[in-house]
Amino acid sequence: MANYLAQFQTIKNSCDHLGFAVEDVGDLWPTVRKSFEEQLPFKRVSLNNKTRNPVFVENLPAEFILTTDARLRSRFPQEQYLFWFREPYATLVLVTCEDLDEFKTILKPHLKLIVQNDER
Repeated sequence: MANYLAQFQTIKNSCDHLGFAVEDVGDLWPTVRKSFEEQLPFKRVSLNNKTRNPVFVENLPAEFILTTDARLRSRFPQEQYLFWFREPYATLVLVTCEDLDEFKTILKPHLKLIVQNDER
């Protein structure tokens, strides 16, 4: 019974905020992190529920988690379905490049790979 109580507590703690994955391709996160976190918690947010009706939330905590964080990487495929509520709500991809050639040769293939992996 204690095991079920611990699992329930984990689920409850995981559902009290939104998680955003941060894919830091351009090593920008240390520079912009403070600016993003200053916006938290989100105030007066309108979200759609399962029936697409708007639900207003006065105060919505959120967390930014780097994609290299063990909390995102350690899930087995069979666990992802069971623990869907722990998955990030969205992925924020931070990139930078010097010119169009760098974008075409380096950044664009990397972004395609990120999108393909995220769709799985």
